[in-house]
Order: sequence, then C-alpha cells, then structure tokens
Amino acid sequence: VDLVTTAVGPVVLERIAPAIAKGLVKRKEQGNESPLNIIACEDMVRGTTQLKGHVMNALPEDAKAWEEEHVGFVDSAVDRIVPPSASATNDPLEVTVETFSEWIVDKTQFKGALPNIPGMELTDNLMAFVERKLFTLNTGHAIT
Repeated sequence: VDLVTTAVGPVVLERIAPAIAKGLVKRKEQGNESPLNIIACEDMVRGTTQLKGHVMNALPEDAKAWEEEHVGFVDSAVDRIVPPSASATNDPLEVTVETFSEWIVDKTQFKGALPNIPGMELTDNLMAFVERKLFTLNTGHAIT
C-alpha cells in the first residue's frame, strides 16, 4: 500500500490539492490500481477530509470515481510539540521537538491493507482521541 502524508499547516492544504489531484490523474492514466492512502498530519480536526474536498474540486470528473475506489483519505490526530528554541548548531533546518508524540489514525478509512508503521496507532474511534486532545492539551494551552 502506498502512503502520502502532509505536514504543511491547515491553510496550505487547499494550495497543495491541485498537485495531489495531478498525481492521482497520472496514477490513473498509468493504470496503477494499487491502493493509495493520503493522511494530512495537521493540527486540525478531520484535516484529511478537508484535503479530500479540495482534491475532489481539482480532479476532472472522469477521475472522481477512480479516486473513490483506489484512494483512501485517512483522518488522523497528531500531537508533537515543537517549542521555540535557538539552534545549537546554527543549522536553519534544525528542528527541536519534545520527546512525547502521538499519531492516531482512523483505520476505517484506509484502502487496502492496514500499514504497520512505528508510531502510528490505528483506531476505529478517532473522534474520541480528538476530543481528549481538545479538552486536555488544548484547553491547558488556552488557559495559559
């Protein structure tokens, strides 16, 4: 199973959708019927569902049925904090992250076999994890 992930920020999803749509059309034209799953790893609720809407708007009509059959748009909840910090090496590409991370993925939206990826936690109740995050982590941030 092929997998594409994004981590570009919620407002950028609409901008990258045309490029994803072009890639899907190319995949269809080449006769590639292997399942492809796309996961938007963004700090937003149902980000991949929103990305799918933008991609569908960019797809030609004759590619939409193929997309529904062969492409899974899989929602996820991500939690990885990148605190502000100065680079110890002056490397502009250096990113410091906290050790805790969580990547919860809706297993009901995959096309084809479920992937076995270290760090990915599959669930059939994604919204329970989203609500937990909103009411615990994000509420604490809003209070401070």
